[in-house]
Amino acid sequence: MAEPRSTYVYVHLGGVFVPAGRLTVHADRANEHALFWYGTRYLQRPDRLELDPVSLRFPSGSDRVLRTEAGFPLFGAIRDAAPD
Repeated sequence: MAEPRSTYVYVHLGGVFVPAGRLTVHADRANEHALFWYGTRYLQRPDRLELDPVSLRFPSGSDRVLRTEAGFPLFGAIRDAAPD
């Protein structure tokens, strides 16, 4: 099993880049998926935006971890922002 890879995801708000959360990608042949956590300070911002209104909605309740659907190794907004 390959080690998961993590990176921070930034968003351009108010003329500056601000950290929105952390993305972790788990890639092995049987179970490719990604996890995303919105940062606490990002969620407290009045100008915050959902990175993807379909798959990266703001969390409700205490569970803040978002996971890709089965068969999708990345969230749609992350995949769209990646180089071709």
